[in-house]
Amino acid sequence: MSDFPRWKYWLVGIVMVLGIVYAAPNAFRPQPAVQIVANREAKVDQALQKQVAGDLDKASIPFQDISIEKDRMLVRFANTEVQLRGSDALRVALGDDYTVALNLATTVPQWLQAIGAHAMPLGLDLQGGVHFLMAVDQDAVLQKQQQRYLDDIRSTLRQKQVPYDVVSLSGDGVQAVFKTSADRDKALDAVSGDNTDLNITTSRTPGGGYALHAAIKPDVLDKLAQSTITQNVTTLRNRVNALGVSEPLIQQQGQTRIVVELPGVQDTAEAKRVLGAVASLEYHANDESVNPQEAARTGNVPPDDRLYFTKDGQPVVLKKRVIVSGDELVDASSGYDQQTGLPNVNVTLNSTGARKMLDFTTQNVGKRMGVVYIERTPVVKIVDGKEVHSSKTTETVLNNAVIQGVFGKKFQTTGLTQQEAQTLSLMLRSGSLAAPMDIVQQSVIGPSLGQDNIKKGERAVILGLALVLVAAAIYYRLFGLVADIALVFNLLILVAIMSAVGVTLTMPGIAGIVLTLGMSIDANVLICERIREELRNGSTPLASIRAGYEKAWHVILDANVTHLLAALGLITVGSGAIKGFGVTLFIGISTSLFTSVTMPPQETQDVVGLTLPLRQRTSIETRRTSMEIFHHDLNIDFLGMRKVSIVISAILLIVSVWAITVKGLNYGLDFTGGILIEVNYEQPVDVGDVRGALEKAGFEHAVVQSMGGTRDISIRLQPPKATDNKESPDQVAGEVSKRVLAALQAGNPGVKLAQPPDFVGPEVGQELKTSGIYAAIVVIIGIMFYLWMRFEKRFAFA
Repeated sequence: MSDFPRWKYWLVGIVMVLGIVYAAPNAFRPQPAVQIVANREAKVDQALQKQVAGDLDKASIPFQDISIEKDRMLVRFANTEVQLRGSDALRVALGDDYTVALNLATTVPQWLQAIGAHAMPLGLDLQGGVHFLMAVDQDAVLQKQQQRYLDDIRSTLRQKQVPYDVVSLSGDGVQAVFKTSADRDKALDAVSGDNTDLNITTSRTPGGGYALHAAIKPDVLDKLAQSTITQNVTTLRNRVNALGVSEPLIQQQGQTRIVVELPGVQDTAEAKRVLGAVASLEYHANDESVNPQEAARTGNVPPDDRLYFTKDGQPVVLKKRVIVSGDELVDASSGYDQQTGLPNVNVTLNSTGARKMLDFTTQNVGKRMGVVYIERTPVVKIVDGKEVHSSKTTETVLNNAVIQGVFGKKFQTTGLTQQEAQTLSLMLRSGSLAAPMDIVQQSVIGPSLGQDNIKKGERAVILGLALVLVAAAIYYRLFGLVADIALVFNLLILVAIMSAVGVTLTMPGIAGIVLTLGMSIDANVLICERIREELRNGSTPLASIRAGYEKAWHVILDANVTHLLAALGLITVGSGAIKGFGVTLFIGISTSLFTSVTMPPQETQDVVGLTLPLRQRTSIETRRTSMEIFHHDLNIDFLGMRKVSIVISAILLIVSVWAITVKGLNYGLDFTGGILIEVNYEQPVDVGDVRGALEKAGFEHAVVQSMGGTRDISIRLQPPKATDNKESPDQVAGEVSKRVLAALQAGNPGVKLAQPPDFVGPEVGQELKTSGIYAAIVVIIGIMFYLWMRFEKRFAFA
């Protein structure tokens, strides 16, 4: 009888049941759907449900179901083709009162969802997703920097006690006017010492005054523009993380634009709102010498002031000078005021902002300070059947309270609703944008390419699993079948854990699953070979099984620990697809270690006992396999071939170094950047046909994707090799786009460019390469350290 502890049987049984339950949702395919969310004062209700049904019936577009879930409506369709037609029809019918977006509706039964069992979210390369093209407002960058220089120059002149008539914005800089040349010269010395980023010149004004012009240097403007893009990319990444999106693509495109692709997004309207909105706070002093009601009625506002309005529509006159702005915020969290119980935002400033706020409140206790909430949201209008994108800026005074005491680094902002407090704290906590951004293009990448990738991925997993199962069963007979059971169990709990954790499945993730299948059988091979050795030494089958598992355990542990170190290196240091591959690999190795060792020797004994008659139990494991028949005494003298092996290794090493240094690596588009071309067809077109036409024209490595419809296609090409002529990236992109368009028009004259081509910068690719190199170094060092501690120093260096 087996003396295997019963609690371990229960453990294996419970894990298998949970694995089946939490892997089951992946068998339910998501259904194509269209999501409708209300904008502004519009409502999602029964009336809208009837209107949508009528609009679809009028357009002869069949749908399966229309349901209202919380504050959104989902219209389900039979397939993606009908989904795309329905989306186009509803966008035109509903206008700009509603946001209509493609989505995937879950078909997982409610009882599975109730226990937290959900299907794995799919990446952009498998299911499509939301695509944004965002443009940075460079004029706002310049104006913001000018205002800072203006405040700095005013502050410097006051500190140096230099009298001036006026300091104002002028062109791309600041102009200060003085009554005498002596005052101007003193100001020149003071300003030049504190502001090395300015070109300072002098002149006479028409009124006879003496002017000092401080213009921002061109190289400073270039650096400012680049730093603005960099900060905005970082901020968008933080906001995407707050949305819970895995492996997004956030990449600079050209000089002023950023591409954002969000795979697996369930609420596209929320993504547009969070990414497209520019929310920040500004603190301004109240001008109590001006009557706000009179200013609102007459429009007469002093030049240094500005008229604002509260949420209730009450006018407030505040100074233009900003005391503290959003980019000086360190943290913000929503909560409730302990005294009033009303929602608030707890704000923490950096050292610079804290000093400014402390200085201001020290001198203005008892006076009012206005808190201005600024939000810039994208607006989409349908004009002549086409989307026209613009933006709307809203500036509202949240409160205009009296400063009760001196404060600096930490304070509260009140006067918000609970939703406003949560939204504002999210955006401020994620980081403020260095400059406003407009969504100049927004679309949903269609699932056609993703469906093709899913099919190929499924085939790869099934083929890899089948080959491993058959090979193990043929070579190891009954023990091979036991190993096959453990392998299937491993795949089951791997999928279950990835689903429960919410790991986004991408093509690199599928590669990790296939690799895990091949690696997980290694442990069973070691166990079976150890069992064979014990059988050859004369042990009984049951004793051989026990000894085989016990003696193979340390080898299995060492192999899997080194694999886990490699996966951890990819996760901690890698980024993007590298990190996604590492996550899948880490989970797969962990489940493999569990299944290979927890499927215990006593359990294998029971399998043998239940499967075979008693009389065969002592001989079944000593049968020769086909390999043993041909190689009865298989004994390869590896050490005897060491000299030949060293020579071959040295030759391969020299050739490899030469190939890498001389020939170099052929980096893909993800690493090198490239040219982005978007085309539009008059009639629906298949992505495969477009890809084939490009291959015939010599564009063999083009990445072709559907852009949320059957007629809009995105094409990404690797940048051409450097030439002697000094063409700009835009010129190169224009020449390549002409060749691409000519190749496509040869088979379909109706194709045309949807917008001018653009050059995609390699910044993200460079980051990916750098993180990959760092990950490799960390992995090597980690494995060396483990071998050093586990065995000997020489093994680690070997």
